[in-house]
Amino acid sequence: MANVYNAQGQHEKALEFSQKALTIRLAKLGNDHPSVATTYNNMAGVYYAQGLRDKALEFYQKALTIRLAKLGPDHPYVANTYNNMANVYKAQGLHDKALEFFQKALDIRLDTLGSEHPHVATTYNNMASVYDSQGQYEKALAFFQKALDINLPKLGPDHPDVATTYNNMANVYNAQGQHEKALEFSQKALTIRLAKLGNDHPSVATTYNNMAGVYYAQGLRDKALEFYQKALNIWQKNFKDDHPNIQIVLRNIEATRSKVLMNKELQRALRLSLEKQE
Repeated sequence: MANVYNAQGQHEKALEFSQKALTIRLAKLGNDHPSVATTYNNMAGVYYAQGLRDKALEFYQKALTIRLAKLGPDHPYVANTYNNMANVYKAQGLHDKALEFFQKALDIRLDTLGSEHPHVATTYNNMASVYDSQGQYEKALAFFQKALDINLPKLGPDHPDVATTYNNMANVYNAQGQHEKALEFSQKALTIRLAKLGNDHPSVATTYNNMAGVYYAQGLRDKALEFYQKALNIWQKNFKDDHPNIQIVLRNIEATRSKVLMNKELQRALRLSLEKQE
């Protein structure tokens, strides 16, 4: 039930039920049982979704310690935890640490699952995102393409994971100044996410936010404001006001509004100047 609540964005409810499960499992199975590790891992995911990154790392480490001891260093569940921790490090801006942990996950997954497994694609996708953050755009696109090459035949063209890759590739194209290409890939992601996840899913908001950034870069400030507002409306339905995503989009809206106002004032001043000359 905790996982369902988390998927619905009801994070406090998810933690409540996870804690109930943890209490029972600790009492019945002991501190180092793999099921206890699973609960720690799930709780870490909720904390991450809430933006509580240090707390997420703490619980992922609890899960990792148990899994290494009980399942061994090459188990897929260990790879999952490495992957999850790497995502937190990425969110914290610790890119080298993130790549280190993604590589740990990739090595295990390639060895145990094979080169065409969707989990391998997930790792490629995540590593590509780090390269994107480092400004290594061509390397990022190459790794996103690796993920896409696996996921399209394995999952189908309308799977949410395919949408994630399209969305991420759009971000790279935007960073390269290829704005039309960025919008093309963002629209691919948006179409899938609206159909598969619904209008109010946080991932839909992420796509709107990214598209707003492209419109801003193109100088289409009013269009950018429209899409930033779409993102904000969805995130406010899913997260508390202090969530990092909400804080970021609010700053984007404020900056864009200031730019719009400044442009209007400049245009007004120019118009008055031309009228005086006449």
